[in-house]
Amino acid sequence: MEFPFELLNDGDQLQFHKGVGCDRCGGSGYRGRVGLYELMVLDEEIRSLVLRRASTDEIAHLAERQGMIRLREDGLLKAAQGMTTVEEIFRTVV
Repeated sequence: MEFPFELLNDGDQLQFHKGVGCDRCGGSGYRGRVGLYELMVLDEEIRSLVLRRASTDEIAHLAERQGMIRLREDGLLKAAQGMTTVEEIFRTVV
């Protein structure tokens, strides 16, 4: 998987964190929830692939070339921003 570093601001320092836990979070190291999102915009090119019953891989590759961010990539971006941890992303995203 290629990490979309261009989505981070120039000069960003990648700094990942590890949840340590406390009494308030029940020892989990997490407070609240953060959504991970993957959105594919249905344009004419993708619509054409769908109508001709192209494989999901072919559709996904086109969507990624057009800028779609995969679920795991969104999670890694959020981990790089300190919103979650890499361990939590790999635990929850298949």
